[in-house]
Amino acid sequence: MSIRLAALVPLALAACGSSPSPAPRVSAPPVPVTRASSDSSIDDCVAAFTRARTCSDAYIPALVDLRVRLDLPPGIAKTDADIGRDALVAGAREEWSHDSEDAAIAQSCRAITDALPPEQLARERPRLAACVAEASCDAFVSCIMPIHEELMRAKPRS
Repeated sequence: MSIRLAALVPLALAACGSSPSPAPRVSAPPVPVTRASSDSSIDDCVAAFTRARTCSDAYIPALVDLRVRLDLPPGIAKTDADIGRDALVAGAREEWSHDSEDAAIAQSCRAITDALPPEQLARERPRLAACVAEASCDAFVSCIMPIHEELMRAKPRS
């Protein structure tokens, strides 16, 4: 699962992982599939990733900002200091160009929803739907980043 976030959402989109380099990956290893998830949770996740894709210009820099602030994956804050935010965002945009393709989104959403407990899925779905329904990309990003942050903070650092 890459930028996805954690990405997305909490249905999210949780992530971590990878070491600093000139074009660092802002991502996490694939989440192991542990159970079957409901189609509606997957559909909600796909809708959120699809919205993030349409809002890439606002979404990617905000996700990078969050990851740098949380230093997730570990070392990204140092990479940011070493190569600069513009280079870090450029690397994230390149990764997102692949991670935001329909097949990659579907795969990530299956893994994400399978990894989260049913209670968490039920709790996050209305929040996620509210973010997807936001009229502007700025509003969507402002809505989705706190969800990403909660998931990232909850995920053990590796």
